[in-house]
Amino acid sequence: MTKQTPRFTIDKDQLQQRQDLAAKTYRASIVQSHLDNGQTATLTFEFDRPTEAFLHFHERLAQGWSVPVGMEVDFVNVLPGIVNVSLGGFTIMHLTKPIDLQEKELKEILQKIGTAYQVELDIEREAEVDRVTEQQLAAKIRQRNLEQQKAEQAEREAIRLEVSAAIAGGKA
Repeated sequence: MTKQTPRFTIDKDQLQQRQDLAAKTYRASIVQSHLDNGQTATLTFEFDRPTEAFLHFHERLAQGWSVPVGMEVDFVNVLPGIVNVSLGGFTIMHLTKPIDLQEKELKEILQKIGTAYQVELDIEREAEVDRVTEQQLAAKIRQRNLEQQKAEQAEREAIRLEVSAAIAGGKA
C-alpha cells in the first residue's frame, strides 16, 4: 500500500514519469539524427567560403563532436560560370554531440521538468487558495447579512411594540 502524496507537493512517482518521458524523447531525438533538434550539427558554407566551413568543422571535432559511423563529409566548391554546374558552393556535415554534452543537456532537461512541475503545483495551490478564500469570504458575508437581517427584524419588532403601546396608551 503506497502512502498518498499530500496535495500540492511533488509526487515523486509523477515526477519520475515526467522525467522518464523527457529522457526517452531526448534519446529518441538523438537516434533519429534530426537536423533541427540540436542533436546533430549541419554545417554549410556559401561560395568562396570552404575554408571557414572546414575550420568550423574542425572546431566542432575539437569540442568532441563526431562524424556518425558510415556518414561522409564532402566539401564541394563549385566555380561560377561553368556550364551545367551550380553556381554555389556547399557542404553538409552531420556531427553528433559528444556524450558528456548529451548527458549535461539531459540533466538540464530533467531539472527543468522538476522546476516546471513545481511551478505547476504552485499555480494550482494559489488557484485553490484564491478559490477557498472567495468561498469563505462569501460565507462570512452571508452570515453577516443574516445576522444584520435578524438584528433589523428584532429592532423592527421592538419599535412595533413601542408604537403599538403608544397608540394603545393614547386611546385609553
